Amino acid sequence: MSKPPVYHDFIEACAGTSCPAQSGCPLCRLVGVAVQAALRVMLHDDNLLNPKTRDQLHQSLGFCREHTWLLLETQIGNALGISILYEDLLKQVQKGLSQAAEALEGQRSVRLKWARPGADKLSLEQQALRPERPCPACHAQESIERQALDMLSASLNEPDLVQALRSSGGLCLPHLDQAFARLSRTADRQLLLEISQQHLQSLREELLEFIRKNDYRFHHEKIGKEGNAWKRAMGIAVGEKRDGKL
Repeated sequence: MSKPPVYHDFIEACAGTSCPAQSGCPLCRLVGVAVQAALRVMLHDDNLLNPKTRDQLHQSLGFCREHTWLLLETQIGNALGISILYEDLLKQVQKGLSQAAEALEGQRSVRLKWARPGADKLSLEQQALRPERPCPACHAQESIERQALDMLSASLNEPDLVQALRSSGGLCLPHLDQAFARLSRTADRQLLLEISQQHLQSLREELLEFIRKNDYRFHHEKIGKEGNAWKRAMGIAVGEKRDGKL
């Protein structure tokens, strides 16, 4: 039986973290690559001219903070297309704020036509400033993350996937928590526990070695792969940056 694309993507992500200088949660890396691909599609010139896409971005007021800064850091999209999109979004917000100002002046109680259900409890200013729907990049991120976790929980009996996971930097704690929540078989839970303990122990040993070499008595010793262990430990604790880099 053929494996889904996310299976092969996960194994590739594990291989991409085999180098200690780049190691980190392979699932975070997979999700980061998928989100960037989704953003490239959303911000392609043809899509930005598509009324449906523009309407969705209007309702979400563009992208959330995390994915907006990801766009800037990775230089996805072009300056002209993004300028046109955000000029349109700001015009929409400005129109809503103007309606709020008019309502306050006339003490009228009205709702913006695009306000989401329950928005009647919000002031007109809040209605204009709050997105009607979630960030589309967040939606794409949650979708691929769910697919990858479901795949992982169903494939811990696959030798090539297990080997890839062992050779990776290990799952971050948030993804490890979500993975365990999906496992029902005792053997799978035991296997993931064993692999995770090995990864955590290895990282702790590197941290201890980095700490030791920062002692003045051993300051002359050259710092090796343990030099960025503290960065990797932070990534493992909370999840990697969505660009998959340290």
